[in-house]
Amino acid sequence: MKHLPACLSAMVLALAACSSPGGEGPDVPAPTGLQLVSRFPDQVCADARRPALATADNFVDTVGLGEAVRAAGVGPREDPGAVDFVVWYGTDGVPDAAGLWSTTMDANETLAIQGVFADRVLDTGVLAEPTSIRTVVEIGDQVLLRSDRSVECLPHVRHPQPLGRPFGLPDSVVMTGGTRRVARGARAAVIRIHVDETGRLTAVDSVAGTSELVSEARRIMHLLSYDPALLDGRPVPGEMIFRVDFRRAR
Repeated sequence: MKHLPACLSAMVLALAACSSPGGEGPDVPAPTGLQLVSRFPDQVCADARRPALATADNFVDTVGLGEAVRAAGVGPREDPGAVDFVVWYGTDGVPDAAGLWSTTMDANETLAIQGVFADRVLDTGVLAEPTSIRTVVEIGDQVLLRSDRSVECLPHVRHPQPLGRPFGLPDSVVMTGGTRRVARGARAAVIRIHVDETGRLTAVDSVAGTSELVSEARRIMHLLSYDPALLDGRPVPGEMIFRVDFRRAR
């Protein structure tokens, strides 16, 4: 078929509530040896669909946690704050990756709390199987822990840094962000892409649109390069929905 000029937009429909609750976080460096749960500033992340683990204090030594946090220079706060932290346990049951998901504290307080929390995680005994836990450390007049859902990030289209056109995208295609609606009568194809844990595109499914437009949208998707979806910072198979809007060639 003749290649049509197209406008490509990622529609974050693959996860429920895919707007990030602060997953990028502030510009706070992670402690040495820790891995962030999202890898790119434009990667779409949200709470995972799987439920939270039972209790945070099964994974973290909570005895004296408040005193340790205050000894690190973070005192009681009238305006409560929180640091949201993810830890991944490897196949040997030992923590081997962790990272900041979000924080409402300033940079120095966040680093201090991360240091205390990481030390206590590393001091905790090994687990029976690989898993992850997301723990929110809440700082107010007391220091409290609570478990939350894991962090799930959509596959990521590779592009130069700083943000630019995706690698492999034809000059005839314009890429826009968000879930922009097009005017009634516009020619569009909606497709779902499947990316495996290595970043390989494994399938492109038709969601809506004529066979001609879906075929052209599928061709465009195969020209791009991808990074895999992430679950608590670890590559996993994932999917993402795109809308490709076409206009007639002049």
